[in-house]
Amino acid sequence: MREDQIKHDTQQQQFIWDIDGQIAILDYVTLSDSVYAYTHVYVPPALRGQNIAARLTQFALEEASKLGWKVKAVCPYIQTYTRRHSIDLEPIMV
Repeated sequence: MREDQIKHDTQQQQFIWDIDGQIAILDYVTLSDSVYAYTHVYVPPALRGQNIAARLTQFALEEASKLGWKVKAVCPYIQTYTRRHSIDLEPIMV
């Protein structure tokens, strides 16, 4: 399970991680030119408890930073994650 296997599908507005045929997804929507809402994280039951959601969220937030995006955390999981890492993420959060 390597983060370099995560794909950013801009058409579907998703970050997708295929782990041995099991698909973990982080969905987002466009709010304005460079502001995006991270709305949902899904990890298949077989992969839960392996820190997949955290790693996928971290990847998506790092990607937002690289792209110059601002992110609004809508998903409860992502809200909790960003609160726990608020100092590191402050520059990109709305």
